[in-house]
Amino acid sequence: MTFCSQCGNQLASGDKFCRSCGASVPEATVQNTPAPVMVKAEPVVSGKIKALGFVGMGLGIGGVAMGSLGLLYSLIGLNLVGMGFVWAMIFGLFSVPLSIVGRILSNKSIEGGNTSGAASAGAKLGIAGLIVSAVMLFFGFISLISCSAYY
Repeated sequence: MTFCSQCGNQLASGDKFCRSCGASVPEATVQNTPAPVMVKAEPVVSGKIKALGFVGMGLGIGGVAMGSLGLLYSLIGLNLVGMGFVWAMIFGLFSVPLSIVGRILSNKSIEGGNTSGAASAGAKLGIAGLIVSAVMLFFGFISLISCSAYY
């Protein structure tokens, strides 16, 4: 609320003169200050968290590679008596733990605030490695079952 400085009458907003005494009303000084600019700050991620993302991605790549090689050898081993199962077990010993640990480390990195592509790729590669390993082990067991059919 604003009041006239001469007679004390209440003034309406936008009045240039007092309606009671006619005195001029000084205009309110408006400061033209620019609105503050809001900048989206990137989260500060430690080097350890970033390293977890890269290590997780590397382990995920290793899990997919070992699972793929094991799948290839277990398919080749279907024609050899029992060798598909042996190859699947050997490669499974490496591909499954690599995929699981890669996924865990990548998820820890993402939970720590790492939004890099390496961390998300590591998480996806961990799942892909487990899927390839499961298919590899399936064909390994098929090789074992077909081996028992020979005897």
